[in-house]
Amino acid sequence: TFVCTANTTASIPGPLLDRLEVVELSGYTLDEKVSIARLHLLPRQRANHGLSEADLSMTGSVLEFLCDSYTREAGVRNLERKVAAICRARVFKLVQESAAKAESAARDFPRGPCITSEDIWGILG
Repeated sequence: TFVCTANTTASIPGPLLDRLEVVELSGYTLDEKVSIARLHLLPRQRANHGLSEADLSMTGSVLEFLCDSYTREAGVRNLERKVAAICRARVFKLVQESAAKAESAARDFPRGPCITSEDIWGILG
């Protein structure tokens, strides 16, 4: 028994194709894509981008919208790319928020190495 998989039969040489029994399978259903995204793609992309579940989560309806509106192919490759893009956008937002907090803290912290008693009161309250 020999099993072969391909996205298209166009690249399979004719003599080999003649000896194969071709079974065409349709792509994943919407529910299957949502399930794959929830159980596999989202956790993998969160880990790849250093995000926790608290940093980024998506409800089933959001995943369904993503699968239905932004992916057209039968598989899930493009879906994973879209999930990765969402993760990158979230990381960017978190970095911006962190930078804004650091900038605010830097304004409150005195400039230079010499701290005065007034600075200590301002820092410690």
